[in-house]
Amino acid sequence: MRCVCIGYMWINKIKGLFVIILVVGNIGAGKSTYIKSLYNNLNTTETPYVVMARDAIRYMIGGGNYVFNPDLENSVWKSELDMIYNFIKLGCNIIVDEVGINKNMRQRYIKVAKNYNTKIIAIVFPRLSMKESVDRRMNNPHNTPSRVVWEKVWTKFDIQYEEVTLDEGFSQIIPLSINSIGL
Repeated sequence: MRCVCIGYMWINKIKGLFVIILVVGNIGAGKSTYIKSLYNNLNTTETPYVVMARDAIRYMIGGGNYVFNPDLENSVWKSELDMIYNFIKLGCNIIVDEVGINKNMRQRYIKVAKNYNTKIIAIVFPRLSMKESVDRRMNNPHNTPSRVVWEKVWTKFDIQYEEVTLDEGFSQIIPLSINSIGL
């Protein structure tokens, strides 16, 4: 058995047992930054990890420019799920870089894990203030430099937030503190 350290917790890595890691946190919480480090640490194991992010698909649609088009979102969400299924079929572990802020958003990934008898882990980021989150988002505003727009996005997600529970189907929940992610 291999163990990989993330924050103050450990993820058990058993050969042949795949894992889906889902991050949970509002915009500007540090999810993508943390995932870059996590990806580098976890990809030293025998089974590769693939990071899935709908934002990456949105950049792809725009030829390198971020495009959030409500008319395309259904296809973006479907493409993400299709890609997750395809990578799991190839034997890859998955790190999902999304907000995952409510049970409905998380359920799609839990369903994949159940379909493939895969362990699913939630990494829960600290809930930051709107000011701090939007300040951080403004460092990489995805072609949307309007602070007002990001404050609306943060508020929408904050209202929808639901605590993560094992009852949803998670194998493990790893709560992170501000200190453990270096904020």
